[in-house]
Amino acid sequence: GMFEAMQSFSIDRQPALSATAVLVETEFYADARQMHVIAQVFDDVHSIFAAQARVKFDVSPGAGLLPVLATVQQLICTTDTFGRCEGVLSLPSEWFDGSRLSSAVQYASVEYRLETVFTTTSLGQVALPSEWF
Repeated sequence: GMFEAMQSFSIDRQPALSATAVLVETEFYADARQMHVIAQVFDDVHSIFAAQARVKFDVSPGAGLLPVLATVQQLICTTDTFGRCEGVLSLPSEWFDGSRLSSAVQYASVEYRLETVFTTTSLGQVALPSEWF
């Protein structure tokens, strides 16, 4: 007859200790406000098979955006089996309201960190050209 063996096993996963991340786009428009981020976490031996972790992204408005909407925008993504996570954040429409902005291009800065680690890593600035100029 047929003989079938099924065995399930789990890897003893270590905590994520570091993360690297990228921005898919670095320029945003009033009709294209979705910021896509991808992150990869690693454990203490640089393996991607770390315990599930959360990666936190902060998008901070530049000086020219502060009078319009000063709120830091936040996104948290949770890693999958391979220590990877993706997320989408919609930048606020207020940041593209040319009638309230002082110049044609505004900037926001992006940084991220593992939720359990308090040092952030900068992904630099992104550009937000306004339609109005």
